[in-house]
Amino acid sequence: MKNILFLLLLFSLSCRQTMEKKELESVGNELQNRKIKRITEAQLSTFAYEKGQQLTQILDQSTQKQFEQQTDFLCQNIAFEGLAQRYEFLISYRLICDSVKMDEKETQIWQAYQQNLANKQDLSENLQKISPEAYLFTRPFFFKKQFRGMWSVVLSKKELVKLYQN
Repeated sequence: MKNILFLLLLFSLSCRQTMEKKELESVGNELQNRKIKRITEAQLSTFAYEKGQQLTQILDQSTQKQFEQQTDFLCQNIAFEGLAQRYEFLISYRLICDSVKMDEKETQIWQAYQQNLANKQDLSENLQKISPEAYLFTRPFFFKKQFRGMWSVVLSKKELVKLYQN
């Protein structure tokens, strides 16, 4: 009887060790498949810039379509698509015109655009790190070859890192 109990105990321990070994192997395989990639600030900035460009191109096209039959452009009449639901890295976006309240960075970039316009210089896209968690991407908006405002797009650094690693 003691031999049978001993054999049962030995059998259950060996089965348990086999299960633990299999579990450890599967965890090890999963860790190997999930290799952590190191991303530099420069790589992330470049990636954020590219995503900002893509989003503002979509916004530009949508806005141009809304007003293609009209001769005048009114900033407050724009109906935006629901981009935020489609892009997890997108915190917010808007078109800034003269009458829109801006934060400090947006105001600085707006003023730079105005100065460049006055000096007949090109207006270009811009990426600023506005906090440890976010980037601000801006792009001038033209309607019928006239400067009408600027796109302001805030991107989540955390979500960009996730997207970059996939």
